[in-house]
Amino acid sequence: MNMPKGTNIQDHQANYWQHIRIFGAPAECWTWVGGTRANRDGQRYGQVSWKEQGGRSKNEATHRIAVRLRDGVFPSCGFWVDHLCRNTLCVNPLHLEVTTPKINSARGLGPTAANAAKTHCDNGHEFTKDNIYRHGGVGGGRRCKACHSRLLRKYRDLKLKTHKQIRVKREDGGLDRRVWVPRVP
Repeated sequence: MNMPKGTNIQDHQANYWQHIRIFGAPAECWTWVGGTRANRDGQRYGQVSWKEQGGRSKNEATHRIAVRLRDGVFPSCGFWVDHLCRNTLCVNPLHLEVTTPKINSARGLGPTAANAAKTHCDNGHEFTKDNIYRHGGVGGGRRCKACHSRLLRKYRDLKLKTHKQIRVKREDGGLDRRVWVPRVP
């Protein structure tokens, strides 16, 4: 949907409301039927664009506009708008809540939420403070210490069948280091 030239979204509320369909009671989802865009997961979100007085184009998600019309301001930087109804085309202000990205992800249905809800690892060990460690991957996930130790022992035992560890002296006088070299038959 292209909005006419103006200063802000409040100037274009009538045009905005023309693209919303309310089926059933006002507490039901208000579906956006105007222009959409897809996120990286393929979910569709309503989007509007308009030109500001300076001629600059402005694009905004319709659910964020619904929060602006409700609260008077867009959500602060670093905050997301969560669809409590899980309908990404819904613009009913009663179904929208401003949250942090962490809370929004935890409420979702994706792998991040599923992993956060787990209380035990895949092998049945409970995730306790003493049995988990954070790894440095993207997002800093958690791993079971017991399973990780078992995996490292298994790797070392397999490696010992074909390789041996030797100590290498450093030329600069630093600490010796150990390296794996193939066993010679």
